[in-house]
Amino acid sequence: MGDNNWEYIALAERWANYRQWKMSKQYLKYNSITKVNDSKLKAYYKSPADKADYLKYRYGGLMTDLNYFINDNVFEKIISTSSTINGFKSQLLDLYPKYAEIINKKFIYYEEIN
Repeated sequence: MGDNNWEYIALAERWANYRQWKMSKQYLKYNSITKVNDSKLKAYYKSPADKADYLKYRYGGLMTDLNYFINDNVFEKIISTSSTINGFKSQLLDLYPKYAEIINKKFIYYEEIN
């Protein structure tokens, strides 16, 4: 792999972070971002999108935002077959052409965060 596949590594890591957050909230009632167990606390509801200014959460935030109409299984399949971030985006656009405007806007938003 090496340096030539840094985008794939970044996508795979962000996918893992996103899934860790989502599954720990769903099954353990624990938010791995805020380190909070109590679902009644406001901090419990923070998602990767709330911390997208940190590189670690950026694509997790993108996946969280797109998860309103894209299934996790689709993300997993696309990430496993994409070697670049643009390839990931292109496959999403191919599968969901009616959401092209939203997908493009979300990618632009998360790419511009510094």
